[in-house]
Amino acid sequence: MRNCLVDFREDCAHGNVEIYSVRDPGTGKREGCIGFGFEGGFPLLFEAKGFANTPPGSGVRKVARALARRLHRKWG
Repeated sequence: MRNCLVDFREDCAHGNVEIYSVRDPGTGKREGCIGFGFEGGFPLLFEAKGFANTPPGSGVRKVARALARRLHRKWG
């Protein structure tokens, strides 16, 4: 996998963190990951990384913003 997602295993199991895989819709190829933590039950984006922990590309950033808006509406 070549990233640090394993570091968040316990936080995910306890519901403190949610990690999302961003994939190319045409090929299914992984483009990056987005991580959200929760503060007072409210989701906060804490990380967006490209493949293998590289800086996120514009597609990953776009998905991160859209997902943040959706989660804020859901939990807000």
